[in-house]
Amino acid sequence: MCIAAHSLSYSLGQKRVLSNVYAQLAPGVITAVIGPPKSGKTALLKCLSGEWTPTQGRVCWRDGKSSKPAVPAQTKYWSQSIARSTKQSVFEAVSKFATPRPRGHLDILLDLFHQFDLTHLLRRSYCQLTNNQKIRVRLVSALFYSQTPNVSDNFLTLSEPIAKMSALHQIALLNCLKELASQGIGSALVIHDLNLAARFADRLILLLNGELVASGNCTEVLATKLINRTYHSHLRVEYHQQLHWPQA
Repeated sequence: MCIAAHSLSYSLGQKRVLSNVYAQLAPGVITAVIGPPKSGKTALLKCLSGEWTPTQGRVCWRDGKSSKPAVPAQTKYWSQSIARSTKQSVFEAVSKFATPRPRGHLDILLDLFHQFDLTHLLRRSYCQLTNNQKIRVRLVSALFYSQTPNVSDNFLTLSEPIAKMSALHQIALLNCLKELASQGIGSALVIHDLNLAARFADRLILLLNGELVASGNCTEVLATKLINRTYHSHLRVEYHQQLHWPQA
């Protein structure tokens, strides 16, 4: 099933954050939401995940024949995955999230902790971590949750997950999303690095001032004229023949 947003609009008080946006998330597909600051990227993910209720329009599941309203339990918005004040250990805070637990859950957890350099913090209280460490722990919890049995229709929605990460951790996260995509789990993330979006995303959604500018594959969206018009920039986007994706 896909998650589809139809004529999606959202307002914060008198301010219109999203206006008449159409978007779709598909199983096994990584969707990157891009655009200048304050273009409505995070708002779109929160509406798609069910955390926010659209002011107008609707978000629904669609299987090609029929559609029904989507509910928050069917998606996972990563920033809400762990209470920020919990005094539980890192291991306890993450392991409680997946119920029932996936087969081989301990190996999965330890591998995720290792990828994000968190193994030495497993017994540390979550509330004692630095902000960067908390970000990585919350990401591990969301990735772990995605592998819970009987949630193959779930999607991960990640708002700026790599913004404060080292390059090593950025690649580790994006590779995790690729692995989950191979298992049929879709994801959507806000990302500012256009080159990383081109490298790892299957589809892009480009927003400006809360409106949809373009959606499609990387070659379609990362076009020089379109990107420069949207970002008010003078970038040159070229298709890299060896890498097989556009580079700005």
